[in-house]
Amino acid sequence: MALAGLIIVVALAWSLYGWQMLASAGRFLVLDEPAVPSDVIVATYSSSIIPGADKVVGLYQEGLSKSVLLSSFQVNLAGIEYSESAPLVRRYLVARGIPETSIYRINSLPTSEKEESQAIRRAFEANGWRSGLVVVVDYRSSRTMLTIQAEFESTGVRLTPQTFQAPGVDLERWWESRIGVSVMMNEYPRLVYYLVRGRF
Repeated sequence: MALAGLIIVVALAWSLYGWQMLASAGRFLVLDEPAVPSDVIVATYSSSIIPGADKVVGLYQEGLSKSVLLSSFQVNLAGIEYSESAPLVRRYLVARGIPETSIYRINSLPTSEKEESQAIRRAFEANGWRSGLVVVVDYRSSRTMLTIQAEFESTGVRLTPQTFQAPGVDLERWWESRIGVSVMMNEYPRLVYYLVRGRF
């Protein structure tokens, strides 16, 4: 009887709060803050898709910064003339009104969040930037921001995360789609891995 009662209580609690707990697990991954005027808009490599580039354009058009810093990653796709993402994103931004003279790029091709963070810091130091709006896809914003913030620790640089939603991924209802489940099953282990490795 005691076991049956416990099962009933657990089932009732899940029916009342279970979906809220699942939604909270999705929200936990997101670090986002109100946009403020900054020296540069940082387009991390997770923002090298149309929704991310559109987020960059929106921030620029709002007058929140006059400069954009592009990250990059290797591209190896048939029919694509570029071997990395930055030139593709640059062309997209210029076509939408951002002057080429306002667009910078990191000086390397990173293969990890850590390498990207180091390259971003070098760009900040080279250009004297003291603040940045960091554009990142919502589900990996915690991992990206914690890694970048660790790299910039004690520099006094202000970094403000600006997230956008990935196509097909609603973190409030991630369990309803295969891609949402895949995102959650990939991102949480990576967060733990980064924590264990001391990357933030």
